[in-house]
Amino acid sequence: MFWREIELNPEEPAIWDNLGDCYEMIGESEKAIEAYFRSIELGLEDPEVYMRLADLLISQGDYEESLELFDLIITMTPDDAEVWKVRADILYELSRYSEALESVNTG
Repeated sequence: MFWREIELNPEEPAIWDNLGDCYEMIGESEKAIEAYFRSIELGLEDPEVYMRLADLLISQGDYEESLELFDLIITMTPDDAEVWKVRADILYELSRYSEALESVNTG
């Protein structure tokens, strides 16, 4: 179904987001990551998609890339304390302790 939709509308970011969701549900993390990145490249600006992508990257130990995503999420939802907390957790994992503390105090 999604492949047909992608053939008809390859530039529609929501289709790629939905495909990422499906891949994530069946445990295909790499494919989910690719689909989420594609939806973002096509202009989808939904902080939930960025969070799902960042969570997958964290689960694979890619803290640097997930930090970049959380910095973007913060620009979309600057008052979301949970986003600041997760950002602090990522910074802690990267041994960037003073930045982690600053992130906690900001959020």
